[in-house]
Amino acid sequence: MTVSELLGFSISKIEHGVFPLTSLLQESLFYPACDIDGELIRYCNLHHSNLRICSFVYADYFTGEDRLVENLDRFRGYHLVAHRQLAPCDVGADKHIPLPDSIDREEYLRYKGDWKPFAHWGVLERDDEYDKSHGPDRFSLLFLGAEGVAAYSGLYLANKITPKAIALIQPGHAFGGNWTNFFDWDAPLARTVRGGNAMPEYFFLGGLGSQSYNNCPWPGYIIIDMVNHYYFRNIDSALTVWRLDNA
Repeated sequence: MTVSELLGFSISKIEHGVFPLTSLLQESLFYPACDIDGELIRYCNLHHSNLRICSFVYADYFTGEDRLVENLDRFRGYHLVAHRQLAPCDVGADKHIPLPDSIDREEYLRYKGDWKPFAHWGVLERDDEYDKSHGPDRFSLLFLGAEGVAAYSGLYLANKITPKAIALIQPGHAFGGNWTNFFDWDAPLARTVRGGNAMPEYFFLGGLGSQSYNNCPWPGYIIIDMVNHYYFRNIDSALTVWRLDNA
């Protein structure tokens, strides 16, 4: 999805038109176990506008629908043009996707009783008092109350699309409620991603502990940027940006 395409969406088209899933997945950034992390969007808008990412796909099963809706219109310098609640069929969640044999079903379903699936799509537009140095004219946020591995499989693999970037930022695999380690190259998320046509060109890696992200846990990436103090309220945090070595 490009900014010019997003500018062509009226309020009515956003709220009631055909949901443009495949267009939103093209050139997108996928962020599983995201919670309500608007910092990554701000960072992409301000520091990596050259990547031209304006479609963000978030997935987290602990965020909660009410909390998401409360925060949709809280991006500094942007206002919500319109948003809609999506049906399962809009995002392919009505299709049965069997678990790979390598996934432990008991582990996978460990937190299933703690969350309710949902999906929302919002389009945000830059406020008039800000210029292009603050970010693109519009960006899209597709948020799924869903597990990250299943979301990647149901969205990207099912549609034979590779996101431009993936973000793994404090994904919570120890005591944070994530059933698996997203950093682990041999764990389900990485295996699922590399089961597609290609790997994402960019990898955003970060979280708490400013010295913990100098090595990319997924092979084949080279570092292109690093920012300390990623989280506004925690100085001991960092974000590193990586690019495929052969890209």
